Amino acid sequence: MATKFVTNLDLNQNQLLNGRFESLASDPGTGNFEGRLIYNSTEKVLKVYTGSAWRKALHAAASTTNALVVTESNGTVTFSIADSVASGNSGLLSGADKQKLDDATSTNTNSTVAMRDGSGRIQVSAPAADLDAANKSYVDAARSGLDVKASVRAATTAALTLISDLENGDTLDGVTLATGDRVLVKNQGTGAENGIYIVAASGAPSRSTDADSNSEVTPGMFTFVEEGTTNADSGWVMTNDGAITVGTTALVFALFSVAGTIFAGDGLSKTGDVLNVNVKSDGAVIITSDELEVELDPAVAGLATTASGLAIKSDIAGTGISYTAGVLTSDAADLAAGAVDGGVTGTLVIAQGGTNATTEAAARDNLAATSAAGLTVSTPTTARVASQTVGDASATSFALVHNFSTRAVVVQVYDAATYDTVIADVVRTSASTVTVDFSTAPASGAYVVVITG
Repeated sequence: MATKFVTNLDLNQNQLLNGRFESLASDPGTGNFEGRLIYNSTEKVLKVYTGSAWRKALHAAASTTNALVVTESNGTVTFSIADSVASGNSGLLSGADKQKLDDATSTNTNSTVAMRDGSGRIQVSAPAADLDAANKSYVDAARSGLDVKASVRAATTAALTLISDLENGDTLDGVTLATGDRVLVKNQGTGAENGIYIVAASGAPSRSTDADSNSEVTPGMFTFVEEGTTNADSGWVMTNDGAITVGTTALVFALFSVAGTIFAGDGLSKTGDVLNVNVKSDGAVIITSDELEVELDPAVAGLATTASGLAIKSDIAGTGISYTAGVLTSDAADLAAGAVDGGVTGTLVIAQGGTNATTEAAARDNLAATSAAGLTVSTPTTARVASQTVGDASATSFALVHNFSTRAVVVQVYDAATYDTVIADVVRTSASTVTVDFSTAPASGAYVVVITG
């Protein structure tokens, strides 16, 4: 059963959530009126009644260019391309040009259109000719004297079996490797095996293409490690001097940089690479045998350090409480003597959490009088009810007199024929009158208004 509204519904700029249109399998032929909305579940489309016919919600479409013609018929939109062949003024792209746009990227990829990334940057390869664009790595290397290579995902911490330990799925310094990952091998017993490698799906890795020839592996070769339990965010430089033959010369790598700088915070001081703890002379903390400990005053009895922390002796006891072997225990007999059962007289005001009454009935009345939020609540009494049938096929507003001498009344309206509750506009005009309004004049005796107060 649906609730009937007999007045307009003003949502006061609020949202209508989780709602849906009236769903019908076909357009209704009766009971229609201009502006009526339905969802045609057969055609899967919203429709509106114009006063003479049902129309799909979309009833017009147009184009602002001659290259595209748009037509519409009862909600069906048709697009026609006027010139599907690229020409000087058609405004259309050829298939090849469209593919170039689709392939646009911010990475340094050959023969593609450059597109800025979310930070407004693009990538370019290292320059070779005088007029080539220079990337940041090239500029940084030129400034620092380093031969900078692309970063690696992980780096070794110990020697490994090169032909089998750098396969897809293997773990290196806490990093699970994937095919194509760049890794720095720097701890081999045979130094000639060190270098930058590419992880293979299976079997031995291959040296990366930017560090696999003698001209590419030069003194000062540098790479940055992205991940790893030990090597994350660290930079490594090759310290070899002179000519290098890849695969023959033992390559040696040294730590060049580590992300972050250590500063001495509160309570610490730093001398070079050494951090020291600043111990206050009378701060009750001392360093003994390279360990911090709490300094105890031997003149104060009852203090001691244990494996669990600082122990403080307590043997305070009093009425109803006894102390034995470090345990405080309550004496039930002594505590019972102070019980508050039946020993309270007088009244406690409501402001202090009481009822300001000496009987249960009076307490209930007092607590019902007001609330902390200022809500007025009357003492329960028998409800008064007034009802009247309204509707004359002419008037839309009805003033009903109840003479309850209060605006604190509840008003309900129901259909006199079906007894369904309906929603109408209700105004508490005065302490003795309410006014009920309808958007259209109800038929004679159509509704019953019930006033309770």
